[in-house]
Amino acid sequence: FNKLVCRWLTDNLPEELKDRFWFTSININKNYAARIHRDRNNVGPSIIKAFGDFKEGQLSYFPEDDKGLDLDSLVKVPDARLKLDIGAGTLLFDGSRAHEVESFKGERFSVVYFTCARFWKAPSDLKSQLLEFGFRVPTQAALPNMAKVLRPPQGYRKGPGGKSAALKKAARGSMSLIKAGYKFWPLSSDKEKQRLEQQAIKYWAKKPPRQVKEENENKTKVLSLGIRAKAHHDGWHPNLSFLLGPELTVRKNLELKGYANVVDAAAALNGGEVAVPKAIAKAGYCVTFSNRTKAYYVMY
Repeated sequence: FNKLVCRWLTDNLPEELKDRFWFTSININKNYAARIHRDRNNVGPSIIKAFGDFKEGQLSYFPEDDKGLDLDSLVKVPDARLKLDIGAGTLLFDGSRAHEVESFKGERFSVVYFTCARFWKAPSDLKSQLLEFGFRVPTQAALPNMAKVLRPPQGYRKGPGGKSAALKKAARGSMSLIKAGYKFWPLSSDKEKQRLEQQAIKYWAKKPPRQVKEENENKTKVLSLGIRAKAHHDGWHPNLSFLLGPELTVRKNLELKGYANVVDAAAALNGGEVAVPKAIAKAGYCVTFSNRTKAYYVMY
């Protein structure tokens, strides 16, 4: 599945981004209308595309958000919000600038390609596996170019700085590949949508259904926690996590309780707020429960 999702972007990546866009991570959302927020721990721009049979559900994006205003004040700025139909095309945007999903009807999936912070600290074998799957893993030398893909935000706040500050922002923007805070590539026609659908159908026709081993007494389908521990643990990170499922039936001694999600759990572990239990330290990973998704996640 990872190879398929990576292949889609490789086949559809705009020519001007061939040597300027990389990604280490993919986020897939189903029927999720995210409230206004700014992504954290991202490096460089992201690409997002929505799929499914749905109506509305545009991405509201604030392309000039320089974090000079809090979110409550930002939404009150006239004409600051830009609504983009990501079901009808592909969007390059900066996830650290404010954005949210408009309400929708139907079944809606969105796929986000991005690069997580401190990716260079990942073990070499993990980087090799990502490359094998088709991820476009950047090097540290690529970081300056990643920051110059989109024009820096100009801000919405009126205040001191005047002409000098405006000229400095304009100068930084002149060095950017894209002279705006985003770029949208619409699908050329309904024929293009049909081509992509047929491509997916042909791919999956060759793939047999994956068998999931039944392990517990009630014959509930669960995933085993047969995970290799990290040889050198250099900090806990929510981006190094994956969904386990709604139930935890094995290795319950690896559950870290008392946190709403993997982000809070990672912050507590890295900040020294909680002593790492011996079982978790030995395994090199832990399991946390998300109050929002009502599911367990494995985190390194």
